Amino acid sequence: MIGFCAPWGILEFALMDRLLCGLFLTLMGTTPAPSHAEDQAWMLEFTCDRPQQVALQLPFEGEEAFWYMTYAVTNRTGADRYLYLKVFLVVNDDSNRTHRDRLIPALEREIEKAMDTEMSNRIELIGRLKNGETRKCVALFGPIGYDIRSLDVYIDGLSDEALVRNEEGKYLLRGRRFHIQFVRIGDPKAGGFPVLSRQRLEKLYIEESISEPKIE
Repeated sequence: MIGFCAPWGILEFALMDRLLCGLFLTLMGTTPAPSHAEDQAWMLEFTCDRPQQVALQLPFEGEEAFWYMTYAVTNRTGADRYLYLKVFLVVNDDSNRTHRDRLIPALEREIEKAMDTEMSNRIELIGRLKNGETRKCVALFGPIGYDIRSLDVYIDGLSDEALVRNEEGKYLLRGRRFHIQFVRIGDPKAGGFPVLSRQRLEKLYIEESISEPKIE
């Protein structure tokens, strides 16, 4: 295992979803958080297991290889927080092979059965996380290939994020992103299910320009 917001309406929820997806397009442009930002912000605690591959028998499609990652989020910030996480995978450091956490009921049932515990998927975990509460979750991914050398996992939504307007009148979304890098043990050409080892974890400071909302 590795260790590391008030409810919105439908319009605000959809806007934040679009904003966070756009932020992910600038992964390589993120920089470490300034010290003053660290001092002024809160961040939820995040722990996870390494991503794992599992074979799943699908009706009319046969056996397919899926990926999943179990994790837990704990609130020790001193106040209740609204939880809305975004989890992404990048395969072999290739932004064209980006995979978002999905809803895969058959896979989720198999994982819960194997672990003998109920877990929240990306939709079920949305909501208020009370101070001191821990939520057990699972991120689900479809087939991502067999040539895996590395997987980079990115999580948005673990800290407070602010929509601000700078001196030039441009809107900026500021926040922090949690990054965990895993690398494959052994040669991908050897075949078999990949086994991953954690190599790096870090918090990144993100600041992304967004277009001013238009009211028509």
